[in-house]
Amino acid sequence: MDFLGKISEILRHPSRFFHRLNEGSILPAFYYFLPLFLGYVACQYAQRYDSLSGMMSFSVISGFFVISYLLGIGFFFLGVGILHLWIKIWGGKGNYAKTFQISAYAETPTYLIYTLIFIGYLIGYLTGEFGLFYRYLGYTLMFIGAVYSLILLMIGTAHMHKISRAKTILMYAIPFTLILAWVLTFYF
Repeated sequence: MDFLGKISEILRHPSRFFHRLNEGSILPAFYYFLPLFLGYVACQYAQRYDSLSGMMSFSVISGFFVISYLLGIGFFFLGVGILHLWIKIWGGKGNYAKTFQISAYAETPTYLIYTLIFIGYLIGYLTGEFGLFYRYLGYTLMFIGAVYSLILLMIGTAHMHKISRAKTILMYAIPFTLILAWVLTFYF
């Protein structure tokens, strides 16, 4: 299946996609992840470019962009390792490669939305039509993408690690609730 076909299948038929997923290694998922993650990092820098450009030259910002991209890939592997341990604690049957595949494919909505937002920021920056509406629309889309990525993570975990859906929901609800409570304590 080609890149766009995978995106379509993941977004439209996630259960079928994860049920049919039979990749022996992490490489196909890794190669799928790289361009989507690039769009994500680009969006992060596009949002901050105006504030950074007053302090640093374009070449320094570009260097930080490349370093952020490479470090982000490393942290993704680390995060997958932590997730894999969590899944094993809950009785997951799959190996690290399966957890990596779930994680890479489940991030599709988040990274795709960030890529689209980056394109919107770029168009807004070039045309001078960048306003609060686009910023708040971007934040709303980011939230929707994150929630859908979490749902895909649950679907993929249930299929690939042979864990019941109820147990999978509980498995992700516990850390989500703890993190949300921790974050809210700093804002309120």
